[in-house]
Order: sequence, then structure tokens, then C-alpha cells
Amino acid sequence: MSEHAKLPRARRPSIGKSIKEHFADGNWYWPSLIAERIGADEAHVLDTINGMSKNGYFGCRVERKRVGTHTEFRIFKEDKTISLDELIEKLAPIIKELKAEGKKNMATMSPATVAHLAGKLSNLLDEWAR
Repeated sequence: MSEHAKLPRARRPSIGKSIKEHFADGNWYWPSLIAERIGADEAHVLDTINGMSKNGYFGCRVERKRVGTHTEFRIFKEDKTISLDELIEKLAPIIKELKAEGKKNMATMSPATVAHLAGKLSNLLDEWAR
């Protein structure tokens, strides 16, 4: 083995916190834009995003979609998790009521009921954000 083969490769600086801080907003981004804005190379950005996606690094959840010949990414912070049981228990009745209201004709549909249900959804989101 040559002497050069024994030398460790230089580690790249961690960019995950910067990606989370600037791009974990639920919007879709091209890796090239992320790389440009945080001053990193695109391969490093893709490696970091893949780690976020596969292993949940930096407390993020990642979605990807193909658009033409490229891939876009959407990143969400996972600062807080809500159980599926709680989501189903609290959201199912609201969804059921909204569906029922949506089936009514214009004469019997109640905008006040829809507004009330929207308020319930808003209150749940506020509760979960705390």
C-alpha cells in the first residue's frame, strides 16, 4: 500500500444545519439552488439531503419529486411528532363533517358550519405547534 493511500481524506464541513435553517420550509428546491445559497458543492448538498431522507439526520423529513430531467426536494423540520392515532382520532370527525357539508346543495349548505370546522382545524394545528 502506498503512503498516500494511508492518509485519511479531508472531511467536508457539515452543511445540514444550514440546509435545515434556510430550506426546511416545505417549499420545493433544486439542489443547485441550495448549493449556491449556502456556498457548498451540489454533490455535498445531495449527500446531506440523502442522509436527511434515509436516516432523519438534523431532525428533518425530506420529500423528492422528478420534474423533467431533474429532482426537486422539499424539507420539513420534525421538531415535534404527533401520533397517527391522535391525528385520526381528532381529524376524522372534522373530515366527516366537512364531507357531509360538501354533499349538501347550495340552499342547505351552511358557510357558518364550514367556518366552525375550519376553526376546529386551526385550533388543532395551534395545539400541535405548541
